[in-house]
Amino acid sequence: QKGLAGLTSGIATPGGIVNYVTKRPTNASLRSATVEVSERGTLYGTVDLGGRFEDRRFGYRINAAAADLHPYVRGANGDRQFVSAAFDWQITPDALLQLDMDYQRKSQITAPGFQLIRNEVLPTGVSARMLLNDQPWTRPVTTKDSNLGLRFEYRFAPDWTATIAGNKHWFKRDDFTAFPYGCSNEGAGFYPGYCSNGDYDVYDYQSTGERKTPWGVQAQVQGKFTTGELRHTLTVGTSYSERHDSFGDYVYDLVGYSNLWTPLVTPHVAADRVTGPVFERRSDEESALFAQDVVKLTNQLTLHAGLRHVQVKRSEYVPGIDPDVRNYAHSDDSFLLPSVALVFSPSHDWNVYGTISQGLQHGGVAPMQTKNENQVLAPQRSHQVEIGAKAALDNGINLSAALFQIRQGLEYTDANNTYVRNGKETHRGLELTAQGRATPALDWSLSLMALNTRQEGTVQASIDGKRVT
Repeated sequence: QKGLAGLTSGIATPGGIVNYVTKRPTNASLRSATVEVSERGTLYGTVDLGGRFEDRRFGYRINAAAADLHPYVRGANGDRQFVSAAFDWQITPDALLQLDMDYQRKSQITAPGFQLIRNEVLPTGVSARMLLNDQPWTRPVTTKDSNLGLRFEYRFAPDWTATIAGNKHWFKRDDFTAFPYGCSNEGAGFYPGYCSNGDYDVYDYQSTGERKTPWGVQAQVQGKFTTGELRHTLTVGTSYSERHDSFGDYVYDLVGYSNLWTPLVTPHVAADRVTGPVFERRSDEESALFAQDVVKLTNQLTLHAGLRHVQVKRSEYVPGIDPDVRNYAHSDDSFLLPSVALVFSPSHDWNVYGTISQGLQHGGVAPMQTKNENQVLAPQRSHQVEIGAKAALDNGINLSAALFQIRQGLEYTDANNTYVRNGKETHRGLELTAQGRATPALDWSLSLMALNTRQEGTVQASIDGKRVT
């Protein structure tokens, strides 16, 4: 994550986050309807309405969409419905209030990934379009989620703006899978892995009523000023967020086996097997202070310097001997995360940059069947270095090239069947991209990445020196 986005987004992976933004109200009246059919039969339709009310200070944007999904994997079909609304109120020329809301429902058969034969080699002679979650009792995963957001922006001076924003998210999921995992039909078995003859165990996985309810608020001030010959763009702010995760004890029953090359039908699942009582298993609180200054050193040289202080508190359910007693473990961690970047612009359409930064992300969740199953490791810091160049050519072509390195703690299941963080993982790579427009109706893009990953520092020969998996 780079720049202000990295400082204000809070805990996120080094690769950054996808920022889904609700479409904003338009000044002109907008009435649009689209129907699309893809090469595999997916049918998609959308309606887009926007404009201003009679009182031009008020704007609206309404979107609705529905899709009948036919993905690359055969049989992993589903459907999706979506609706969103955005409203603007220009209270005064200097004050803007924005309201956003959306709702989505998606139901689709999940497509589990393949495992290695004997946990050593890739299976051959199998179509990548094969659905392993293909049993008569297979059910789709159904997800419902919605957002409600409010944002107020006020320009209190010609070059200074204050913003406060809040968002609430609701998420609910019923998860069902005929899950292909491991091989119990050969020797002592392979977990993970499939048998030499292609056999694999099939489990009935059910987890219903999963809920996540994060919310957050953020306030910041941004403005421009000069000190001597230096021009500054300063941003300072604070944020607070909470996340509450609730779920029950899942069903994970071995019901039989199937085969990669000769699929078999496994027995129907007993109807009385259901997810255990749903209650809050984990809650996080994150509070932060952040600042960034973009300093124009010369007409060609710009310095970006930022600092974020984060405090993360967590309460997490720890299963005990007595299922009627709910024990929670508590943690409190603080991090100081700097970032600095230098950008050289030899011309108006070329930028060469270098950046060093630290990021913060949640620890991984211990996988099923481990001793600390469902427990989340502590947040961890990542160290990121990148140098690159970007160009916007006169013919409308955008080019970029970047060399990068990311280092962070390595997470894996150890010999004691405990999910741990130990040692380091390093990702080094080169990324090249090109984008352009062939015709007014046809855009094109090309990208290439070379990536090398390495595990080290665990003092285990089976792990050190290997690629990150």
